[in-house]
Amino acid sequence: LTSGLFQETLCKEFFQNLHIEDLPVKLLVTAVDLRTKELINYTAGPVAPVVRASGNLPIVFPPCAHDGRMLVDGGIMSNLPVESVASYAPGGYTLAVDVDLSPGIPASDAEILSRSTTSTVSEILSRS
Repeated sequence: LTSGLFQETLCKEFFQNLHIEDLPVKLLVTAVDLRTKELINYTAGPVAPVVRASGNLPIVFPPCAHDGRMLVDGGIMSNLPVESVASYAPGGYTLAVDVDLSPGIPASDAEILSRSTTSTVSEILSRS
């Protein structure tokens, strides 16, 4: 288990004060609240903490505290949250990309974060 500090710092530096609702496409980021055992769909608010939470693989990273919740990777409950996005962005087109990241073991914290972020971004379900 790593501390998650590197991932938190990197997300804050990369996304800075960017908010989901300010993005040019609709974005839904999922995370699981360990306290309530529910899948949380983030469609507004700061990008950095929810992307970090969404990439927090249990056992590898500690839960991310955000909005009074203890959050981990939403993929543990819904790896490709089609149902969530269908209700968030009904009608039109939805792009869903499921990326297999199984080849090789990440060699560093940076590679783990990169793969987690790539997976999260790849699962962005947007409507044009």
